Amino acid sequence: KKLSDALRAEGLDICAAPDLVATNEEYAWISAFLFWTTSTGAVDTTCGQAVKCEGSFGSTLNVINGGLECPAINGHESTIWERLNDYCAAASALGVEEILSLDGCDGLKDQFDQCVGSGWCPACAVWEDKIGAPSTKEAQEECLSVSAPKQAAPSAPKHGRPSSS
Repeated sequence: KKLSDALRAEGLDICAAPDLVATNEEYAWISAFLFWTTSTGAVDTTCGQAVKCEGSFGSTLNVINGGLECPAINGHESTIWERLNDYCAAASALGVEEILSLDGCDGLKDQFDQCVGSGWCPACAVWEDKIGAPSTKEAQEECLSVSAPKQAAPSAPKHGRPSSS
């Protein structure tokens, strides 16, 4: 809905052409950005806030797939293991010093340990001792209480094609 509203201002009804999100790179990025910064799921925080204020990968997972993957023990283990392995591989590729906390999604740390122990998550093995601590409750509350400046919705390309800039 938010993507549709943002693009409608540019004269495009994304609800009438939803495949554009899958076939147009710029619309895909706009959609992902809007989801990351505005969607709260059932946990009343965005993915961006979960990373910035909580330092938590688990909380982002809870925002995105809360009922399906959090708690991380309800029959979606293979999906969770795949997501963890992809996350660890991305962290390695980016050269970060530690991965985000796994708090914020009950059972996620246990799934991480099982995944590494089984050998199914080879990309995560290097991160076993490099998992960040979650932010303190006080730091989280302070971070969430600070009003971020409102950002304008990203504009859509005028002719349905990504701009070359």
